Amino acid sequence: MKHFAVILLTAAIAAGCDSGTPPVSGTGGPPTVGPATVNDAKTTPPANAGPAGPTAGSSPAEAATLRGRVVFEGTPPKRRSIDMSAEPHCAQMREGFLAETVVVGENGGLQNAIVYVSKGTAGMRFEPKAGEVLIAMEPNAGTVLIDQVGCTYRPHVIAVMVGEMFRFRNSDPVTHNVHSLAAMNDQFNLSQSTQGQVNAFSFNSPELAARIKCDTHPWMGCWIAVFDHPFFAVTYEDGTFSIGGLPPGEYEISAWQEKLECGPQTVKLAAKETKELTFTFKE
Repeated sequence: MKHFAVILLTAAIAAGCDSGTPPVSGTGGPPTVGPATVNDAKTTPPANAGPAGPTAGSSPAEAATLRGRVVFEGTPPKRRSIDMSAEPHCAQMREGFLAETVVVGENGGLQNAIVYVSKGTAGMRFEPKAGEVLIAMEPNAGTVLIDQVGCTYRPHVIAVMVGEMFRFRNSDPVTHNVHSLAAMNDQFNLSQSTQGQVNAFSFNSPELAARIKCDTHPWMGCWIAVFDHPFFAVTYEDGTFSIGGLPPGEYEISAWQEKLECGPQTVKLAAKETKELTFTFKE
């Protein structure tokens, strides 16, 4: 994602959000994605942390930036301990692993939320364009990777554009299956029985968000959000995010989280402007 040296204005805006059960799927709006980096290091950025570049028809020199934090207000819900005893290899590797439904870090930062432009991109065109749903065997197809390590998905949440390929890799010496429960896209269910096996997929329609599970290991689950534009970010461990490359204009900005929900905010961005947003989730 791109940052700009000239900052004309930094504004702080905060929104309060109530708990609820957001829809598991649907066309909640558009975000974008950059190359994914996957490992368990706390300092590693989440996959698809921001847009791949300026939008078609906009000048990079005029682009604006949104950045800020998603936070949880109050006492975080207790994270459930995951019993992996049915798979000894994973139980040993992931002893004490906790569910990732709501992950709150220091100072209330909410990890694995998606901040995205939900209105304001009408009439804009972006690449990659929509294509047919793909299931491929090429291990190098696509740059976005979800790894299955210790019977967990790393990362837990990603975001991609329509037509963009993403990969699932089995890094465990046990069989997994990648089972999509997408509502707006074709579902797939593919076995990965070999350690190191990689399969590539793509989605043809926006969806917020598609649930992925492993039928062999019922505790495994992750989410894939699909947008028709590139303006979105998955929050880091501390809840921070940044979205660059935005053309000047007025936008509605929304935040998604798999269990909680939050109202949108409206922002106006001038050329080269940087604004800061805070989304506050609570039960």
